[in-house]
Amino acid sequence: MSTIQHVKNRVKGTGFEQVLGPLYVYGKYLASGGYGFDYELNHGVKIMSPAEWAGVDHEQTKEFFGYYDKTPWSSNMTSFLTHCIRGDTKVDIVVYDRESSSRRVIADTSAWNHQQGAMIQWIEPEAVIYNDIVDSELQSLVIDTQGSQLERYPVPVQTVSPDGDEFLAINYRKFDRINPQYGYGTTVDNFDERMNYSDDGIWRVDRSTDEIELVLTLADVIEYDTEPEMENSSHWINHIMYSPDGSQFVFMHRWGGRDGKSSRLYLSDADGTNLRLIMDSEIISHYSWINEVTLVVWGRTKEQGDGYYIIDVERGTQERIGGNLNKHGDGHPSISEESNWLVTDSYANDAQIRHLIVHNVANSRTLEVGKFHSSIRLRGEKSCDLHPRWSPDGKLVSFDSSHNGYRCNYIADLAKILP
Repeated sequence: MSTIQHVKNRVKGTGFEQVLGPLYVYGKYLASGGYGFDYELNHGVKIMSPAEWAGVDHEQTKEFFGYYDKTPWSSNMTSFLTHCIRGDTKVDIVVYDRESSSRRVIADTSAWNHQQGAMIQWIEPEAVIYNDIVDSELQSLVIDTQGSQLERYPVPVQTVSPDGDEFLAINYRKFDRINPQYGYGTTVDNFDERMNYSDDGIWRVDRSTDEIELVLTLADVIEYDTEPEMENSSHWINHIMYSPDGSQFVFMHRWGGRDGKSSRLYLSDADGTNLRLIMDSEIISHYSWINEVTLVVWGRTKEQGDGYYIIDVERGTQERIGGNLNKHGDGHPSISEESNWLVTDSYANDAQIRHLIVHNVANSRTLEVGKFHSSIRLRGEKSCDLHPRWSPDGKLVSFDSSHNGYRCNYIADLAKILP
């Protein structure tokens, strides 16, 4: 054991850990030679701000989009969404309109975090849904691109079905206790961080009828092929994603106790029935649908170790992706609907460099789009992952980066490097 690791183990759980942790990271950063690096792009790649994409004369500000499993572009690619940071308590929701070359603030919200924002996402070609706190309740609001409110629901959105007719909701208050980077850090009347497992889980909202139903409870999930270690642990659900045809959804079940955190990946029909366990692994982090029956998942298995896996949910098979995709470790993958190209990223290394990568799932070709310095000041809950997302036409990638010293959103044009 190294001297540094010995010291880290000795101070773990003490007040000194909060002091020595950042000093250790900063020391590794200086030793790696990363100081002074900004970013570097693959030849043929160019990046621009959302304002430049939309033809708006607007100085770049602290704007970001959020998570990797949603796209900031409208389906016709005329509009683009961001969060603009106003302070520690609120963000503005901004739409860039390419047809009118304009930038509009269409709402603000206090239900947000640095990793996922307020879960803004397109629910119709000219309407978006997002989370906010209204009348001391955590709610989801639907507004048009001019900012007029169209609908309001007493549950917070997690993911919207591909046709926009329904969405799924979870209890974000639970994250304030067990995983603050995904929580909103506030008390509300309609959700509690310690809700009974039989009253907590996944809610389905039908927009045509306004019906809200708890379709899958945490108790149901825990009881499915339960393990002894689950008994005295904290449990939560996160990262729900509809299949491309909307007939099913996947989600992660995590639990944590004295022995650390464990993860499982489940599949359910859209109405909460037909629950199936599709990956029972030491670690599961991020995933995305490739088509109606296959997923790409980053995980760890005893047989094949860490890496990206292709899971066939019908056949129940798991195949580790080969080639260079795995050399940078865990990332946030998503597939272009227009091609076989997958985009993903890496976490910051000792030099605080994050990599942006594309990989062709048909021929296993991997290309590095670029590498970006990550501000060492943005750590923990405020860390700035790239969280790449495809444009609907498969030619552009939106990503968040702090290589200029603060969190900003960028658009990478990949048309010249993708055949």
